[in-house]
Amino acid sequence: MVKDHYSIEKLKSLGDLILLMARQKNLARAIGYNKTADGRLAYWSNTEFVEYIFQIASLIKNFNSRSAQRVVLFLSNSPHFIAADLASQINGLVTVPFFPDLNHDHLAYQLIQTNPK
Repeated sequence: MVKDHYSIEKLKSLGDLILLMARQKNLARAIGYNKTADGRLAYWSNTEFVEYIFQIASLIKNFNSRSAQRVVLFLSNSPHFIAADLASQINGLVTVPFFPDLNHDHLAYQLIQTNPK
């Protein structure tokens, strides 16, 4: 069996990862996550997820941002966080994750230490 150039063993960059995801057979249930209050799983296909990443990347590109600039991601741990993180990195930004369960003191400390936009 001939291995694809973008097989998991050859990933060297974020671009390789996204390309690998895009080139896979469309898996209807590639990413499952809790979407509803009653805990039912919602699903994204790998194609939908890659498209979502690039939609966010396109929106970020419209902002006046500079490469290596720090930006805060204030999201819970979810596929949305992963997509926003990857989209930010595509645009050359450095992400600083702030999770909703941070208390006031930690939030203030991290804002001072990271100096995000």
